Amino acid sequence: MLLFIACQKGNGPDEAVVVADSIAMGGETAMVRVSKEQFDQTGMELGKLKDYSSAEAVASNGYIDVPPQNRRSISTYLGGFISVSDLLPGDRVTKGQVLVTLENIEYLRLQENFLEAKEKLDYLKSVYESQAALTEENVSSRRNYLQAKADYQTTRTAYESLSKQLQLIHIDPLKVEAGQMVSTIKIPAPFDGYITKMNVVNGMFVNPSDVICEVVNNSHLHLELKVFEKDLMKLERGQTIEFRLPEISSEVFTGEVILIGKSVEQNERTIVVHGHIHQGNQHGLTPGMYVEARIKTRNKMLRGLPAESLLKADGKDQVLVLRSEKEGWLVFEKVPVDVGESTEDWFEVRNPAALDHPDQTILVKGAFNLD
Repeated sequence: MLLFIACQKGNGPDEAVVVADSIAMGGETAMVRVSKEQFDQTGMELGKLKDYSSAEAVASNGYIDVPPQNRRSISTYLGGFISVSDLLPGDRVTKGQVLVTLENIEYLRLQENFLEAKEKLDYLKSVYESQAALTEENVSSRRNYLQAKADYQTTRTAYESLSKQLQLIHIDPLKVEAGQMVSTIKIPAPFDGYITKMNVVNGMFVNPSDVICEVVNNSHLHLELKVFEKDLMKLERGQTIEFRLPEISSEVFTGEVILIGKSVEQNERTIVVHGHIHQGNQHGLTPGMYVEARIKTRNKMLRGLPAESLLKADGKDQVLVLRSEKEGWLVFEKVPVDVGESTEDWFEVRNPAALDHPDQTILVKGAFNLD
C-alpha cells in the first residue's frame, strides 16, 4: 500500500486532510480507501444511478433589448434653437418631464395665423348663419348662402389644422386664444425611462429630421438572438432559454421563446428569435448587453450520475464504486464508465452493467479528493 496526502491541513473545516490508501492491481491503482472521519469532514457524499431530464439545446448569441413601444427617438415637428438642455445619457426621466426647450420665431407666426383664423372664423360663422336664415325666408339668393357656407367651412378647416399643429409642438390652443403666446416650446418625455442618447447642446439648431435624444423604458426587457438556419426546424414558441453575460457574470438567467423570425439573413444565414426574460431575472440587465444563450428544444430521460462523481485519468472516464465499509474505513474501486450525453450537472452512463448492478453505491461528491 502507498500512503499519500491529497491536501495539507489548513485553518478551516473545508481544508481537512484527506489521507487515502491506494492498492495497486495489475500495474494500475484500482482500489482507494478513506477513513469515515475524513469522509465526513470533507463533505463527501454517496449516491446511486438516477434518472434525470436532459434537454437538447440550440446554441445562439445576441443581445438584450426592449420592445419597440418602449424605445422612443425624440424629434420636433417644427425646428428651433435649443435653449435649455441639461440632461445626460443615463439620467432617469418621468412621463411629462421636460427633456429640452426650443425657441424659434416661427412658433409666434404659427400662433398669429391661428388667432387670425379664429377671428375670421367667428365672423364667417355669423355671415353663414345669417345667409342661412335669409335663404330660408327667400329673402337672399341661394348663391349667397352657398358662398357663405364655403367660406365658413374653409376657414374652419384652416382653424382646426392650425390648432392641431400647435398641439403637435406642445402649445395649448386654448391658452393662445386667451392671449398667452409663447416663443418657446418644451418637449416632454413620452414615458418613464432613461436617457440613452443626447445629441444636442444649448444653442444648437435642430431640424424636424434630427433626433434630439432617445428615451428607453427598460421595465420590460427581451432577447434578440441569432440562430443558424440549420437549427430552425427545432425551434418552437414557449421553449426555455438559458442565457448568461460572458465576462460579466456567471449567473444563468432564464426566459422563453415568444417569436421566431420568418426570413433568413443572407450573409450570416441566421434567423432572429425573440425571447421574453422571466420576471425576477432582470436585475442588473441593461439594453445592449451581449448574451450567450441555449434554447432547450427537447427533453428526454437519461440514466446517469452527478458531474462531480466523474474522474478523468489517463484518458479514461471513471467513477469510484463503494466496495466495503468497515472498521471506520470506506474502500472504493475505480470503475471505467462509458460517458454519453452530459450537461453541467449530470452525465449519462451508457454501460451501467459495469457497476455490477443498478443500485450500486457510488461516491457522487468529493471524488476529486481521492483522484
